[in-house]
Amino acid sequence: MPDHESGLKLQVLLLADHANVRDGLLSVLSAGITRAALPSYPGNLPAYMAMLVMIPADQAELAHEAVIKFKYPDAAVEIARFDLGFRIGSGMAFPGESLLVPLVIPIGVVAFPRPGQVDAQVSLDAQPAGDLSFWLLPVGTPLRPAP
Repeated sequence: MPDHESGLKLQVLLLADHANVRDGLLSVLSAGITRAALPSYPGNLPAYMAMLVMIPADQAELAHEAVIKFKYPDAAVEIARFDLGFRIGSGMAFPGESLLVPLVIPIGVVAFPRPGQVDAQVSLDAQPAGDLSFWLLPVGTPLRPAP
């Protein structure tokens, strides 16, 4: 873990049908998922967590760490954890330029044991950076309430 105070900022945090990084750019499709209906539990949500992290110019060449934890808030039990290390390297920015770094995590590998609210908590360089909540609905529940 870095021993410096982080100036990193989580600028974007989205749950999407698909996301990828190409040529340093974040490409996102159908973002803003807040609820999903899985066919059974435990079940996998075929989605992607998309992030843009702003790195100040003076920290561009340092190693950084992102940790994403998925939890059920009613039980505070960790469902899954992703640890990502990243470094920009020299020559990627003009002097004084901050950089936006795209990160994508395919969360379809996570087996969610039951329906309920899920919190995704993001920390950057061991400091809380942001969170996102979504709901996994019980089997047979429609995505939208009846009118």
